[in-house]
Amino acid sequence: MADAEKDIRKRAMTTQAWVSLLFTLLVIAMAPVRIRILTRALSKSEYAILSLLTMTAAAIGFIALLGQRQFLIYSLPGKDNRDRAKYFNSTLVTTAIGGAIGAVVFLVLGLTIPSMARVFSTRLLLAGSCYIALYALVNLGMGYLLAIGKVIHYRALTFIVSSLWVLAAIALLSWIKLNVGQLAALWLAGLAASSLLCAYWVRPRSNRARFEPPDWSTMKNGIRYGVPIIPRNFANFLMTLADRYVILFLLGTGHVAVYTVPATLVIFATQVQNFLEFLFPHLSETWKDNLKSGRAGCSGQASVLYHTMLRLSVLTALPLAAGICLWGPSLVRILAGAGYTEGTVVFSYLVPLVIIIPLTSFVHFALMLDGRTKTIGFSILAAAALNVLLNIVLVTGSGPIPALGIRGAALATTLSYTLLFVISLVVSGVAPRLSLSKLHVFALIGSCLSFVAVTLLLRNRMGSPSLWEIPIAAAVFFLAGHVMRLWTKQELLLILQRTKRA
Repeated sequence: MADAEKDIRKRAMTTQAWVSLLFTLLVIAMAPVRIRILTRALSKSEYAILSLLTMTAAAIGFIALLGQRQFLIYSLPGKDNRDRAKYFNSTLVTTAIGGAIGAVVFLVLGLTIPSMARVFSTRLLLAGSCYIALYALVNLGMGYLLAIGKVIHYRALTFIVSSLWVLAAIALLSWIKLNVGQLAALWLAGLAASSLLCAYWVRPRSNRARFEPPDWSTMKNGIRYGVPIIPRNFANFLMTLADRYVILFLLGTGHVAVYTVPATLVIFATQVQNFLEFLFPHLSETWKDNLKSGRAGCSGQASVLYHTMLRLSVLTALPLAAGICLWGPSLVRILAGAGYTEGTVVFSYLVPLVIIIPLTSFVHFALMLDGRTKTIGFSILAAAALNVLLNIVLVTGSGPIPALGIRGAALATTLSYTLLFVISLVVSGVAPRLSLSKLHVFALIGSCLSFVAVTLLLRNRMGSPSLWEIPIAAAVFFLAGHVMRLWTKQELLLILQRTKRA
C-alpha cells in the first residue's frame, strides 16, 4: 500500500511539473508580447509611468500580505479540510487589514511626495491603491492553492493575473487607441476578474468548513510568523525598484523606459524556475518531519527534493543567461524598436541575476522552513540598503567613480543581489549539505559552451545575429547534454512513461 501511495505521489508530481512548466512558460512568453504592445502604443514617458505603477503596486501589495501567504505554505500541508478553512479564514482577515493599510500608504505617499505626484496622476494613484488591496487578497488565495497541492490551479491563476489585462489590451488596441489611464483601468479590471476565479477555486466545498470562523490564536500565530517577513518583502521592493526610481529622479522617465525593456526581459528570465514551486508543499512536509525527528531539515527525502530543485534551477538558468547575452539586443530591437536599443548596454551587467536570484530564493526557502524568517529579513534589508546607495553613487558618479547612468543602476542591482546570495548561503547552514556532483554543474557548463560556440560560428558565417540561430543552438545544447550525461535516455523515457501513465 505504501509503495502504491508513493507511486501515485510521484505521478502527481510529474503531472504538476509539466503543467507548472507550461503555465510558467506562458507567463514568460507574455513578457515580450507586453513589451511590444505597450512600447508601440505609448510614448517612452508613458511606458515608463505605466511600468512603474504596475511594478510598484504589485510590490506593495505583496508587502501588504503581511507574510500570510508564506504562513499558509508553511502550515497547511497535512491539515484536514476544517483546519484548512480555519487557517485560511484567519489569514484572510489579517490580509484584508494589511491590504487596506498598503493601499492608504501608497495613496498618501503618491499625493504628498512631489516627485511621485509629478509622475502619477490622482487617477493612476487611485487605480494603484485599489490594485494593492485586491492583489494582497488574490495572492493569499494563490498561496492557499499552492499549500494544499492544487498546483495546476495556482499556476493557471498566476498566468491569468499577470496576462489577462494584456490579452484584453491587444484586442482593444486593434480597434482604438488607449492612453495610460485607460490601460491602468484595464490592468485593474483584469485583477478584479482574476479575483472572482480565485474565490471560486479557494472556497471550501463543504458548508461546515466554509463557515469556519477566524481563530484569534491562529491569527496571532500567522502574524508572529509573517511580521518578520515584512522587512524582507519591503527590501525586495527596494531591490526590484530602487534602480528605476533612482533613474527616474536623476535622469528622467525616458531613461526609465529604455532601462525597463531589457531589465524586464532579464527579470522574467529569472522567473522560469517558478514552476518548481510545485515541489514546495512536498519539500515542506518532509523537511518539517526531519526537524521533528531531531534530524537536519535538508536530509533524507528532503535533501533529494531540494537538490532536484537546485539542479533544475541551474539547468534552466545557465542556458537562459547565455541566450540573453547572445540574442537580448536583437530581441529588444524587434520588440520595442530602434529607440530602445540604447538600453541594451545593461544586459552584460544584469545577466548574472538570471542565475543569482533563483538560487537566492531557494536558500531563503530553506531558511523559512527552519523558521528563520528574521534572518531573511535582515539580510535582504542590508543588501537593499547597499543597493540604494550603490544606485545613487554609480548612476551619478562620486569622486573617482565616474557617472555610469543606467549601466550604474544595473551594476548596483547585480552587486547587491550577489552580496545577498553570499550572506544568505553562509547564514543558512545549508551549504555543507549541498553536493555539486548532484547538480551536474560541469556537464551543464560544457553544454552551454557548446551551443554558444555553434551560435558564434553561425553568426560569423552569416555576418549578423539572427533569431533563427535559437533552434539550432537548442538542438546542440540538448545533444551535448546527452553526450556529457547531463541527462540520460533512461531519464527521458521515465518522464515519458510517467506522463503517459498519469
